[in-house]
Amino acid sequence: MPALEPLGWREVERDDLLRIIRVGYGQSLTEQDADKLSFGIRAEPRRFDKITETFSAAVRFLSEMGISGPALLPYGHILTFTFRAFYEAQDALDSSQRADLRRWVAESSIGGRFSAGVTTAMINASWNELARALNLPNAPDTERSKADTLKLKPCGRINASWARPKVSAIVLGCQKPLDAEGRTPPNLPGRLGAQGVYLLQRLLPGSASVAFSQLENRILCEPEALEALRARLKQADCPLDILSSHVISPQAHSRLVAGEQGAFLAQRALDLVARENAWLKEMRSDLQIST
Repeated sequence: MPALEPLGWREVERDDLLRIIRVGYGQSLTEQDADKLSFGIRAEPRRFDKITETFSAAVRFLSEMGISGPALLPYGHILTFTFRAFYEAQDALDSSQRADLRRWVAESSIGGRFSAGVTTAMINASWNELARALNLPNAPDTERSKADTLKLKPCGRINASWARPKVSAIVLGCQKPLDAEGRTPPNLPGRLGAQGVYLLQRLLPGSASVAFSQLENRILCEPEALEALRARLKQADCPLDILSSHVISPQAHSRLVAGEQGAFLAQRALDLVARENAWLKEMRSDLQIST
């Protein structure tokens, strides 16, 4: 889909693309009928243009949320569901529907909706709930099941294959992190979308302990700018706008300047939870992370 390359979404997983094309040709989110898909493409080749157009609308929507590329997708189904919502609404989701979809993306991402062990029935049930919430055409008219209250936890350790650190990378990216000179790196969103949590660099290097491998010791920064930013953040006169763009409160900064590494990490862990909870509220979610 060449139209996606300028949007930073060229490297979409093959399975995600196939699911989207199947949905575009009338299959369900879990259906895998190759013969039916092949027949549909031969019968309506021009429908592929509409699929590409809607896919572009879906990734623009996700990019507006801070999911600027496939490396930040917590789950492939987030993209597929978003595409289907736009497709069934004929790209005409109103502001209320878009707000509800943003909330669903945020809650599904941080709440582990599509984590390992998710079944076909669970995927279809999730779609039915989203379709009803958005009041989409052909949404099933069935009673909504009572959802369990999710207990959200802080991010903890960083692993590029886990969904939870990707949510934290999304939130940190939304802060528009500044470099050592107080500038916004113009290529950072694109690189974040392509590289994901690999751009979460260690602020305090050198220790192999668990505490130093967790989110509270990570800043969002391009590798070539890391040393300068580390030095700037440790200076007593580091501007507040640089600090806040990396979710470092004055309380945490004073500990960092004093060399109190453990106290700094403890305070920044609290700062990060507060920032992620604020992000959830911005997404109109009632969910909150507990410490």
